Amino acid sequence: MSTTEKLPKSLRRGIMRAVVRGVLRPMLGTGLSVPTQNRVVGAITAINRPPRGVTVTSQAMDGVPAIQVSVARQKQKAESAILYLHGGAYVLGAAQGYRNVAGHIAVNTGADVFCADYRMAPEHPYPLAVDDAVAAYRWLLAQGYAPQKIAIAGDSAGGGLALASALALRDQNVALPAALVLISPWVDLTLSGESVHIKTRVDAMLRASWLTRSAQQYMQGSPLDHPGGSPLFADLTGMPPMIIHTGSDEILLDDSKRLAERAQAAGVAVNHKIYANLWHVFHIHAGLMPEADAALDDICTQLNAAWCTSG
Repeated sequence: MSTTEKLPKSLRRGIMRAVVRGVLRPMLGTGLSVPTQNRVVGAITAINRPPRGVTVTSQAMDGVPAIQVSVARQKQKAESAILYLHGGAYVLGAAQGYRNVAGHIAVNTGADVFCADYRMAPEHPYPLAVDDAVAAYRWLLAQGYAPQKIAIAGDSAGGGLALASALALRDQNVALPAALVLISPWVDLTLSGESVHIKTRVDAMLRASWLTRSAQQYMQGSPLDHPGGSPLFADLTGMPPMIIHTGSDEILLDDSKRLAERAQAAGVAVNHKIYANLWHVFHIHAGLMPEADAALDDICTQLNAAWCTSG
């Protein structure tokens, strides 16, 4: 049992909130260069160790670098697979920082989890991230994973990218996955949601100013409300069932609320859970905070049900 695990649940939540607010949020609000911010984020996420019983290997998904996280005892590829797209406002982050999240999901579903390092802005603006996600998904199909046994998942910008890539796949007449897992998804780069303003004081991580700058770096001349970058404004007809998780204390809360409403209006099955008094992508603290473990357990339960139903 780690030192953190010995602490009361409420105290552990308070410590993690303090770390996010005291270290990560100020860094995102500075004028530090993107490479410097990436080094800081990499150092912070280095503590996110995968759980016991998984293997982490490098993988190339049709030219897209990735890590594959699988249950160690499995001697062959799993029947199901997850393409996971990391967050970071399209400018920060890396697959290695999600070994804990991917490992938790792999252990509880038996799936092979592939975390892709898609190209990021400002060097690689829209639509290159979407192109990479689509290529990675097509690679999974080429490896023999059946679409009804695949899910596309992502958090924050990665959640928006997961939805944008599913829309691109639909428009290319490619068989869609069984489910989309969208954790605190950023689906409106115009930041028009009311929560952007009313949640700014309680959000432990995000600043609207940083998101505004990142959106401009990603779209680089394309309209911020373009459905490929802001899939909230897309025609959502035909999308797979959506599993959406959001913290109540985040400025992107209305992104999830409006997405759930629009998806349901388009006939898409949606399960949206809002976690009280929790922040943006708290799931990243899996293994350190019970609430994160419980939320990932919920996602795994829903994925197992989706694969069973579609199988």
